[in-house]
Amino acid sequence: NKLGEKAPVLSKLAKDVEELADTDAQQSPEKLMSISVLLYSILYTQGEAVEAGVEEKPQTPNFSLDEVNTEFSYFQLKPAIEALTTSNSGRMELIKEAHEKGVFKDSRTYMYVDKALGDKYADLTHWIVTTLIPLIGEPLIPVLLKSFDYADTAEEARRLKALIQLDAPQLPEIIEKVITERIPNLVLAAIPYLAKDAKNEDLLLEFAKDKQKDVRVDAYFALRDMQSAKGREYMVS
Repeated sequence: NKLGEKAPVLSKLAKDVEELADTDAQQSPEKLMSISVLLYSILYTQGEAVEAGVEEKPQTPNFSLDEVNTEFSYFQLKPAIEALTTSNSGRMELIKEAHEKGVFKDSRTYMYVDKALGDKYADLTHWIVTTLIPLIGEPLIPVLLKSFDYADTAEEARRLKALIQLDAPQLPEIIEKVITERIPNLVLAAIPYLAKDAKNEDLLLEFAKDKQKDVRVDAYFALRDMQSAKGREYMVS
């Protein structure tokens, strides 16, 4: 409450916490979830950390409070969250049904959508990357970036593909590191992105000679899509 004198949003947080203490058992999960979203938002927009001996830099919020959407009750979100985090049968249908109801517009689902990129069910992860994530759009970028790791795994390749789908502003730096370190699964994910710019022609030609067959094949298709004369000459020779 004292901090709220300078930052009104903290007054709201204090009030919500006080109300939580008086909320009945049926409503408390929803109230707690709403408080968690608000706190998460505050940490990224209002928070400040000071470390001795380290130069301070201005913070850039990942998203504004205006972008936080919590229009659904927790009980409406629960089936979709469970479908994204379990391995039960019929999950695909539940997730698509939730999507049709607009459940994934609620920002509380974002972390679970991101987590589902590690699911073992290939059809589900493919649908999430190619359909669901593009529909959610830009608000999902900070969540994906927070989880992204330069690991040579299928999950991280999917996460990179998702960032490419959303045209994340950080892509040039990410792709540069992926290429420099030659991380196989991530290179495969990056090749279609490289094909969008003719300046990457020589790099794709290099990948067309890679020892890994999948990289070679994807590089061939990328050169074809680029209508590369050098690529056509190399593949014909």
